[in-house]
Amino acid sequence: SSSTKSTSSLTSEDYLIFGTAPSQLFDSISITLDNLLTKEVGSLPLLPRTPSDANSSGNNGIKAQTSQLTGEDKLLLKLRTTYKKNFDLVEAYCARNIFTINYFPKTKRRKVVERFLATNDQSTDKSNADGCNSTQSLPNINFASPPTDALLPAPQQIIDMDREILLARQ
Repeated sequence: SSSTKSTSSLTSEDYLIFGTAPSQLFDSISITLDNLLTKEVGSLPLLPRTPSDANSSGNNGIKAQTSQLTGEDKLLLKLRTTYKKNFDLVEAYCARNIFTINYFPKTKRRKVVERFLATNDQSTDKSNADGCNSTQSLPNINFASPPTDALLPAPQQIIDMDREILLARQ
C-alpha cells in the first residue's frame, strides 16, 4: 500500500510538472514520421504498384493478406513496424528517465514542485493580465521536406561518379 502510494505520488508529481506534453510530443512526432514515410516511399520510382499474386495459393491468415499487398505497402509495413517499435522504446525511456523527477530525494522533489507551481502561478497571472489564454499546448512541429527541385544527375554523371568511387576504393 505504501509502495503504491509512493508510486502514484511520483507519477502525480511528474504529471503535475510535465502534464501530457511528453505523450503529445511523441504522438506528434509519430504522426509526422508516418506521414513522411508514406510520402517518401510513395515517391520511390521502382516499387511494384500492383499486388503480387506469387505464393498466394496455400497461404492463410496474415501471410495471405501480406501476399496481396503491393511492394510499396510491404515496404511501408516493414518500416512502420520497425520505426514504431523503436519509437515506443524511446517514449518509454523518456518517460522513465527524462520526463520525471522521481530520481530526486523527497525534499528536493517537493522544492521542485513548489517552485514549478510558483512559477506557473506567476506566468498565469501575467498571461491573464495580458488577456492571453492560459492554456498551454505544444508548438506545431513542422519538418522541412527535401527540396523537390533538386536536379538528378545525368546518366553520364552517374557513370563518372561510379568511376570516382571505384578509384577511391582501390
